[in-house]
Amino acid sequence: MLARMLAYLGSIALAGMLVLLLIEVPEPADVTGSLGVAGTGWTTVDEPHPTFVLAARTPEEPEPRSMTRHHRLGGRKDVISWGDAATLTPAGMVEIYQPGAELQGFADAPSEIAMRTADLGETGRPTLIGTFDSKFGPLSLVAFAARTAGRGRNCLGFVRIFDDPRLQLAGWYCNGGPEIVDRGQLACALDRLTLVADGNDPKIADLFARAKRNGTFCGRKSLVLAADPRSTDWIDAPADPQLRGRLAGR
Repeated sequence: MLARMLAYLGSIALAGMLVLLLIEVPEPADVTGSLGVAGTGWTTVDEPHPTFVLAARTPEEPEPRSMTRHHRLGGRKDVISWGDAATLTPAGMVEIYQPGAELQGFADAPSEIAMRTADLGETGRPTLIGTFDSKFGPLSLVAFAARTAGRGRNCLGFVRIFDDPRLQLAGWYCNGGPEIVDRGQLACALDRLTLVADGNDPKIADLFARAKRNGTFCGRKSLVLAADPRSTDWIDAPADPQLRGRLAGR
């Protein structure tokens, strides 16, 4: 009887092992995401040779920092930042987003900027205030305030969506204090944004080639953040600015 019982228990154990082998074990969930958010499918990759660069203002200043993120469904984000967003010094970032199957559609400009201000700490609600010109054409302009180290600072964000190639250009620039941000600073910073490797995408190469021909928003070629002294900021314009409340795009 004991022998039969042991054989019976052994058969049950063997059957259980076979069931476990036949069950498909799911892969671990993706816990890396864009901008530090878990579970979104984004991973940060090491790109020794970035696709896009933003030239430094002077040879003495450190080069802007570059970072690349890939999505498992095909999206790519190239992020370039300069300055220290956590201190009361001027800082900014530019993101070139080439979406894949992970994106169904872009949000409105204030929402797009709100999703990219985590490094600034506490921020107010971004507000669409119109458009401004750049070498990439008109960009939606978004104003918001940030609070860093207990003090307020003014910021401007920008967004432009291109249909062909499917691409979004977005970012922000913040002063070190409450001074109004000159939109010419944004236009001049974008003047220095350059494509150095097209990734075998002729449409993106053509987009940047056409933008380069329109790059006249800096007083000198070596500047990044200084606005063209000949330009007139909208605050100083003699007439009321013509503000449009729609997302700029092609």
